[in-house]
This record gives sequence, structure tokens and C-alpha cells, in this order.
Amino acid sequence: MKLYRKIETEAADYNFFCPVFNGERLIYFVLNKDGKAVIRCEDITGKKTVWEHLLDKAMQGNCIRQLYGGVIWQGQILFATEHNIFSLNLETGLKQFDIQTETHRTELTVAGDFLFAINRNEIIKIDLLKGKIVKRKKYRVKWLVGPVLEDSGRLYAATSNSKILRISEDNLEADLEYKYPGSWSVGVPAGIAGDSLVGSSYSQYVISFDKNTGEPVWKKKKKTGSEPSQVIDAANGVIYHCENINNEMITALRISDGKKLWSLEAAIWSLMDIDSDTMVGFLKSADVYEFVKISKKTGDIIPIEGAPEMHERKEEPFCGFRMPAEIACSAELVAFACGTGDIYVFEK
Repeated sequence: MKLYRKIETEAADYNFFCPVFNGERLIYFVLNKDGKAVIRCEDITGKKTVWEHLLDKAMQGNCIRQLYGGVIWQGQILFATEHNIFSLNLETGLKQFDIQTETHRTELTVAGDFLFAINRNEIIKIDLLKGKIVKRKKYRVKWLVGPVLEDSGRLYAATSNSKILRISEDNLEADLEYKYPGSWSVGVPAGIAGDSLVGSSYSQYVISFDKNTGEPVWKKKKKTGSEPSQVIDAANGVIYHCENINNEMITALRISDGKKLWSLEAAIWSLMDIDSDTMVGFLKSADVYEFVKISKKTGDIIPIEGAPEMHERKEEPFCGFRMPAEIACSAELVAFACGTGDIYVFEK
């Protein structure tokens, strides 16, 4: 992997870019130095802007997240702010629908012709063909952790209350719970591999549940309270889970029986799956973050040619950098947003 291109976005300060690839085009949000908030579609290989969509709501900077989603569906891309959920045409950037509804740190999931959006402890169901809300449902938890997972007509939603809910896509009723010990937030969406529902949490366990009964199949201990992140590789039958903050570890477990394949003492942030052999993430050492590759087979950490060294401290040239950073990937490219307001694009 090597650096292909650096995009200077002209952002006023680091903002959450919400990047997503559409083939060789990268779509992202930026709050410009002139105060304009735009969603921009950029041709990576042609090095030109294809379109910009101006957001008419007031936006703020200073690392406050403005935009959520970036889900592609039938020639459209779906986004949400704290005030609305809307769709843009992928080719032109023109708005297709705009639903005025309050959301809070929402995440979006598409299943068929429906969009499911999280709003605190509520799921909002939207008919994408009609561009309207058709159902809403609140659950007896403090909050839901998105995005929800969709599989065979059901949604799976991690919660603040040490459990995952199985929910009907049709009526949004919960019909099964997958429970973690204690009262910790699950913290991350789970993953499905065959008949297993598997995932880490803030609790002291990574657990694989029987998807159909909700019963635990196996549990593996981890550090209680460590911040979880994970990659579920269903094709290879492996979960890669990271622990950060009060523990620094990345571990590979076989989903079928929980056998540890390898582990590495390292602080890896924003772990992301990019192909059958490799993940990427940010390796933290002291106050420095390095964008690296991680081998799925061995856990070896591999430097990336042309990746900048990023500092947690407020100092030049990364004075606005905040972790975790956002990563997007396509079949051929990987990109991440940097604290200078720049986006680095790498060839796989």
C-alpha cells in the first residue's frame, strides 16, 4: 500500500468528514474556511470536483460531528444531521427527499427499500420509495448503539444496557435478547457468521451467541471497561477485537469455538477491514498515531508508504487532529481524514 493522492479540502478545522467511496469517486462533508458547509463529490483519479451540495442548516466546527450516514442505495446517497434525514442523487448531488426529524448521533442501515435510523433509544423506519417515515419504536434502554445489523428480515441492535436486541424489520418489535454479564454498555455493533452472533463489549467478555436461541456458545475474557472495537470476518470465521484506553491489545478469535489464533499488545484505533488478508487502523504510541496495515493471518503490523505521522497534542502541523479518525475504502483505494483538513488516499 502506498500514498496515491492528498486532497486539500480547505476545511476551517478538523470536522467529521463522513467519507464514502462510490467507485473512483469520494464523497465527503467539509466545513470550509469561508463558513460554507458542503457535501462534495470528488473524482479521485481525474482530480476534479464532480458536484457540491450546499447544506442550508447552520453548522459548527471544532470537532463537533455534523453529518452521519453516507449509505448508498439505488443511485442515491443517504445522510442525516441532528435535524433531518435526506437523500442526494449520486450523479448530480441534487436532493431527492428531505425528512425533518430530530436525531441524535444517528447511524443508518438500509434493508431492501427501507432505511432504519437510530435516535437515542428509538428506531425510525423510513420507506425510501416514498421518502417518508412509516414507523417509530422506542425501547426500554438508555440508548442504542448503531448501526443496526440486518439479517434475514431481522435487525440486531446493541444497547447501553448490556444486551443486544433482535427486532422484527416489519413491526420493530423486539423478540429476543442476547445478554452480557454486568451492566456495561455493549458499545459496538455485533456481527453475524452463520448461526453465530458474536461481538465484544465494555464488559469483561467477548461472547459468541447462538443466533436463534440467544444462549452463549462461548465467552473469552478481556479487560473490563476497555473501549471495544472489532472486525467480524464472517468469510474466514474470525473476530478481531481491540481493547483501548485501560488496556492495549488486539486479539484474533475463531468464531466457531473461541480459540485464540493470535494476540498482540498494541493500541489500535479505528480498526477497519479492507480485504480478505488485511485490516487497517491507527497505531498509537505515546502521543503519536501511525496509519498501518495489520495482517489478519499473523497480526503483523506493516507500515504504509507515505502515511503522515499524526500527533495527539495541539501542535503544528496537526493542530486540529482528533481521534478516532475516519477511514473509507473501495475495491482499489483506502482513504482517511487528517486533522489538517486533508484527506490521504492510498492504493491498496
